[in-house]
Amino acid sequence: MAEKKNKNVELSQQLLLDYTAEHLNWRKQAKMNRDYTLNAQWTADEQAVLDERGQAALVINRIFPVVDQKLAMMTARKPGIRVLARGDEDVKQSKVMQYVLDYIWYISDGDVIYKMVVNDSLVTGVGYFYAYIDTYADKGLGEVKIGYAHGEDVFIDPNSRDPLHRDAQHILVVKNLSRAQAKNIYPDKARLLDNAHGAEGVIGGASNNLQKNENQSIFGDSVYPQAADDDTEIISIIERYTKAYDVYYRVIMEDTEEIMSQEEYNDFKKSIPDDVEVPALKFYKPVVRVFCSAGDKELYSYTLNITDYPIIPVSNVITGMPYSMGEPAFLMGQQDMINKFYSLMISHATTSTNPRVFVERGSVEDIDEFRSVYSQPGAILEYNQGTQIPQTAQPLPLPGALYSMTADLKNEIEYTAGIFPLQQGSSMGAPQTYSATLAIEEFGNRRVNLKLRGVERSLGQLFTIVLQMAQNHYQIQKVMRIISDDGQSVQAQTVNQPVRFTEDGAVLERFNDLSIGEYDVIIAAGSTAPSNRWAEMEEYLKMYQAGIVDDIAVLNKSEFPDKDDIIQRKAMLSQATQQIQQLNKALEASIKQIDQLRKKNQNLEMDVELERFKGNLDAILAKTKADAAAATRNVEQVMKYAVKKKQSQDTSGQG
Repeated sequence: MAEKKNKNVELSQQLLLDYTAEHLNWRKQAKMNRDYTLNAQWTADEQAVLDERGQAALVINRIFPVVDQKLAMMTARKPGIRVLARGDEDVKQSKVMQYVLDYIWYISDGDVIYKMVVNDSLVTGVGYFYAYIDTYADKGLGEVKIGYAHGEDVFIDPNSRDPLHRDAQHILVVKNLSRAQAKNIYPDKARLLDNAHGAEGVIGGASNNLQKNENQSIFGDSVYPQAADDDTEIISIIERYTKAYDVYYRVIMEDTEEIMSQEEYNDFKKSIPDDVEVPALKFYKPVVRVFCSAGDKELYSYTLNITDYPIIPVSNVITGMPYSMGEPAFLMGQQDMINKFYSLMISHATTSTNPRVFVERGSVEDIDEFRSVYSQPGAILEYNQGTQIPQTAQPLPLPGALYSMTADLKNEIEYTAGIFPLQQGSSMGAPQTYSATLAIEEFGNRRVNLKLRGVERSLGQLFTIVLQMAQNHYQIQKVMRIISDDGQSVQAQTVNQPVRFTEDGAVLERFNDLSIGEYDVIIAAGSTAPSNRWAEMEEYLKMYQAGIVDDIAVLNKSEFPDKDDIIQRKAMLSQATQQIQQLNKALEASIKQIDQLRKKNQNLEMDVELERFKGNLDAILAKTKADAAAATRNVEQVMKYAVKKKQSQDTSGQG
């Protein structure tokens, strides 16, 4: 009995067939763009013709410097991420969310991924970011990460017109892997992969979709040998992303609102009496369903609770179709002409230094010796007398317009690409004044800045999806650490830390709870572009002189190799200065206190002297009183004696 086919597997395979025609049209041009960028600019037929003419298949690559310069200008710095809370209650939490995005960028090696995606966008027309959950990271707890998806692996719905593919019905990521490679990527699916077989008629991803031909360069698709055993058999891994909508209800209670899924709402309806009506608003919430097949077997499936696809394109020249165009497509004609002109000029120079010689038969004894000696400077050549002297046939001079046209073609490539010599550090044609040079450089960057706006839009979409995935994935306490590039500083942030519990131990409240709130992500305009460090430093110095910024801000903008040590020493000096100032203030306060105590002591001494004087005065007063009392007694005795004496005289007179 034949095994029943999986409907999801069949759908993925049928969609791949439907999406292939549009994808192959783009891939053909993308491969040619990549070949021209990487110096493969002559076909095999053209090289054979040049070999017959004795000309070199010379490549003067003017496309690679243009692409490389744009890549350097567009990826000079890390994207400036800013998270804004939609509700006032989540404003403080937005800083934590911003740190979470910085952490995910750090653990994903985001700078490298960013350069790879932008390079694909410039060369092939479109590059892809890929947001995913690495289930094997952090000892099985998993991490949200940002990855790179090869453009030739991604198949887009041909009806999509949105530059970010948000209107696509499906997006496929297809990889042709050997069974051993698939087991290495999905170790937990090894048994299932052993039973999987490549489906007949299915076109794979970047591995071996296109047949090589004699005109293709070495930078084409890989060619796999025929399978020698089960582990080398090629299996098509198709990961299908489908946008869907789940039903939710906004249940309005007395003083609160609660969002419920269909299942939760059904349980809620059963829990309330039939005669009680609770207002509920039905709405549809977008989600992304993921289904993966390996050959003819279903590998896994799950639902991502995010609003848009986790595969985010960075489009270059938007055509209104799912696939964009790259830079080399507009430069190939000029590049071909430059190569042919240089090949012609080199051939002419070679012919001029090794001209043709007409020799009359019999005029030279040994023609081979004549040929070897003729090209030597100052050589003496013998010929037979009576015969014609050998004649040199000089080539016709090349027209002067050929050289000027070559220079014009180089300028045309720079003009078409929007990259000029001044932007690459050439002083040719630069103004004499510093300010005029800066102004011209700013004007010259306008077209690059226009492309940066599109890249920043894609980065904003990427970080929005990554933040949604982080809110859904990180549910337990976690410490997120970021180490600086120089390894000198370490930042750490704890999220989802429990702070309140119920009586049975369940978590009631968390500190830095990532699952709370809704946020918008904004990429600072021009944050990834290079800045003129001299002009920027001059501006900071002016602001420092005006007192707007401090010296630390100026040092941070400089490129001194030991600026961190200087900042650290200045911090230590600042701390020591503050301590000295504090000690000086304490010393001044002590001196004031001593002066006050001294004055108080003087007042106390005066009080003591006064008390002592009062004591002496009391003694004098007491003595005076005693003397007065003694004197009073003496007077009284004298008075008594006088009275008695008078009485005795009066008595003797009468007698």
